[in-house]
Amino acid sequence: MLKILETKEEALELVEYLASKPALSVYDVGLGGSFATNMNKRNSTIDIVLKLKEGEDKSHIGSVVISAFVMRECEPIYFNKVQVLWLDLLEQQEVAIQEFVKEVGLDNNPYSVYANLGAETCWVEEEETDTYDGFGEDSDEEAEVEETEEGEE
Repeated sequence: MLKILETKEEALELVEYLASKPALSVYDVGLGGSFATNMNKRNSTIDIVLKLKEGEDKSHIGSVVISAFVMRECEPIYFNKVQVLWLDLLEQQEVAIQEFVKEVGLDNNPYSVYANLGAETCWVEEEETDTYDGFGEDSDEEAEVEETEEGEE
């Protein structure tokens, strides 16, 4: 039977579990959307936010293989739909939109997806995760979660 994530804490456990996976070691992993802001409903989508770590190969941005990996890790366990949001791609899109808006003389949108996601994402703090025992089990070395301050990226 599939589990339904209902709380921010449950969703953060999932994000911590994903962040412990070697396949995601070149990314900062976070929780975005309604779960991050405690506005989720029973059928809310889980927004997994990925941002390439500083100094990593940019060819990893937007990887379909990584998106599929996240889905394969979640779909057999959870009823909630999972969405992978690539913060780096949203940033590139935001820059292009800002340039266009400036060219045509319009005002920037302070409520863009990129701005909101950057301000609301709960990021997994990087710690030693080599001995992480697996999702749902207690571990002394579980990653801690830090909420991003508004305006901080």
